[in-house]
Amino acid sequence: MRKKIVVVFLAVVLLLVPALVAVAAVQAQEAPTPGGCEHPSTSIALSASPTEIPADNISRSEIKVVVSWPEESNITEPAVDTLVDLSTTRGRLTDAENQSNSGSNIRLITDNNGTVTAWLSGNETGVAYVTSVATLLETCNKTTVTFVAPGATPTSAPSGDGDGDGAVTTPTPAPTGAVNVTPSPSAETTPTVTPTPTVTSSPTPTATPKPSPTPTSSPVGGIPGFEAVFAIASLLAVAYLVLGRRGREA
Repeated sequence: MRKKIVVVFLAVVLLLVPALVAVAAVQAQEAPTPGGCEHPSTSIALSASPTEIPADNISRSEIKVVVSWPEESNITEPAVDTLVDLSTTRGRLTDAENQSNSGSNIRLITDNNGTVTAWLSGNETGVAYVTSVATLLETCNKTTVTFVAPGATPTSAPSGDGDGDGAVTTPTPAPTGAVNVTPSPSAETTPTVTPTPTVTSSPTPTATPKPSPTPTSSPVGGIPGFEAVFAIASLLAVAYLVLGRRGREA
């Protein structure tokens, strides 16, 4: 009888192990990211331009939010006069229409186009998670802006004329040799030609872009409860062997 009970317990534990592993994997995939809004909505568009700025407390990124009514409402007009809560995990937000409205969390109201605009700046390097929430519509969205060290070479080359790495080179004109003719008092004049000097051009230094700081991702932790399940299974296996041996000795 005891032997059957142990076998049943072992079977139950072995059936539970795959289920616990699957649940832990799903929980690891749904780990929350900074800034909240784990389920972004298409009815609230959020963009940042540029997405990388120096952390000098002067440079700024334009944060633009466009709110529209959800598809199920069958309203095609923009979401006018809608409250939008804008927050950031790094730096400071400033209302583009009212600069006294600033901070890590600010509230704005959409205009006739359903749009609000803010600026993001800061003096701390790292990734800023910017989140916009339209509370009345129960929608949200998020984006990121990376603060780099002042003076660091941006990841993308600036627009304009350049040699491909962001450095603009100006060609140096080569000097032209002069020909001097000295007149002679005699009837036949013999011109004296000064040879053209040879100009050795110096190579133009090539600007080497500095690598931009790469955010270090944190390793994913182990599966919770996985070791405990195998410890229980091991104990039950030992109990099964002991009971089986006693049954044979009896």
